[in-house]
Amino acid sequence: MLKLKFRSKLEKTVADKLKKLKRKFEYETERFDYVLPSRKYLIDFKVGATYLEVKGYLDYDDRLKMLAVKEAYPDMDICFVLMKPNQRLPRQKMTETN
Repeated sequence: MLKLKFRSKLEKTVADKLKKLKRKFEYETERFDYVLPSRKYLIDFKVGATYLEVKGYLDYDDRLKMLAVKEAYPDMDICFVLMKPNQRLPRQKMTETN
């Protein structure tokens, strides 16, 4: 098996947990176009039909990017793995409601 190089310690931790759970996964194997011009989204992990995006912190630009990706791919199952899931930006709504 190839040794993977991760972009963050948190991504490495998630990979180690997936291995421990004996879950097959792919790391950064797929790219998706989204609405912002000349931009591509590189997903962190693919576990079955679910995509995991690992973030230490979800800043405003990341939030806009993910909203654009979700608009472009509304049926894509994207789950966030956040290091500090309760941390919020001031005056930012973190979930969409319908």
